[in-house]
Amino acid sequence: MKKAEATGSCPQCGAPVALAIGDPLLSCGFCRTKLYMVPPAGVFSYFLSPAEEPSPDQETCFIPYWRFRGFKFRVHEQKNTDCSLVDTTVPAPEVFAGLPLLGMAPQLGAVRLNPERPPGLSMLCNPSKALKKADARIEMLHRDKPVLEGIMGENSSLILAPFEIVRNNGQRPSLRPLWGPKALIHLDSRQEEALSHLMRQERQADCIRFLPLICPECGADLPAFPRAKALLCRVCGRIWSLGTSRFFPKRFSIAADSIHMDMIFLPFWHFYLEIAGLGIEDRYSFFRQIFPYKNPPETWKDEPVQVVIPAFKINPRLFFRLATRMSSTTTEFPPGASDTSETIPRLHMVNFTLEEAADSIRMVLLDLFRNRKRIRNLLLKTPVKVKGSQLVLLPFKKGHREYVAVRSGQAVPIAAIELGTKL
Repeated sequence: MKKAEATGSCPQCGAPVALAIGDPLLSCGFCRTKLYMVPPAGVFSYFLSPAEEPSPDQETCFIPYWRFRGFKFRVHEQKNTDCSLVDTTVPAPEVFAGLPLLGMAPQLGAVRLNPERPPGLSMLCNPSKALKKADARIEMLHRDKPVLEGIMGENSSLILAPFEIVRNNGQRPSLRPLWGPKALIHLDSRQEEALSHLMRQERQADCIRFLPLICPECGADLPAFPRAKALLCRVCGRIWSLGTSRFFPKRFSIAADSIHMDMIFLPFWHFYLEIAGLGIEDRYSFFRQIFPYKNPPETWKDEPVQVVIPAFKINPRLFFRLATRMSSTTTEFPPGASDTSETIPRLHMVNFTLEEAADSIRMVLLDLFRNRKRIRNLLLKTPVKVKGSQLVLLPFKKGHREYVAVRSGQAVPIAAIELGTKL
């Protein structure tokens, strides 16, 4: 899928820089500045450049669209779970829901970063609500109805699309897109009022703030990974979570007795769960329900149910498969977490947040029990409580074309890992 890119300016030297839409990293190739961007109102917005010049005697306006990019999962009763990438747009003000869509990516013209507060924020519908509407349009293309569906790991931002306001002989104004379809869009009274509100809003003083990629503990430079949600300091061994105003320390554990140079550590979110009413009270009974013919360690009767979700993005199908297989492995995970590591591991970046991983737990459980209809039906209704979580780094060794888990033997294609950094 084509990567959606935008342009911006380096705040240090003013040089043009290329940006991925929704990515908070700004890396300047001229002055070597690396910054983490904090957008005003917590949302990135971008101007879609007009494909043609507007008429000199007509006004122009920019109407915001929500853009979503994420993983789409559809859990079925009788067949395997569908997994795919979703890249879609939907008009952000509900009153303009009938406007033409921008298409995927969007691929209709050049996009540049808006450094200021986006217009019309008070008019915009909630992004979750807009995402459900966009997803409903996608579902119309499917004939079958899944038992559970959802979009996770989505990246949301605003695309400000240009329109020409056409006023004829005192009639209600019409809109003409300057980026794609040429047909006039006639407005009703509610849309005319919303357009007036959008046009008269004053510019806000809020602008993008920039955080230098410097370790708050030791002052060393942090690695600049696009789309990263947490970064490992290669000097003091601390992992820093990227917040809205500063960096926060992230506690983690390493599942390795020793660290070797040929190892790469992949990050996973390790969840402790409580599932009521299914006869699954601990890790022992959980494993036995999945593999009735295997005998797990007796010590697992004292451990809670555990699920392991990748903390990095890969192809959706591989992401789902890796989550189910790592959750059903006999790997022993370290029980505690610390602030730092004495030996600095070679860590793949974290770009799937704890909240996003938690949203996928029920779907992973349903796939684990895909051959147990009674349990699957109960899981759709049974509360699944997260009793605890931690970030755990698991060691993998590099093979010819894949990384192989040191303890479980689970393999992950290297090409899929590298491609996942662009999702």
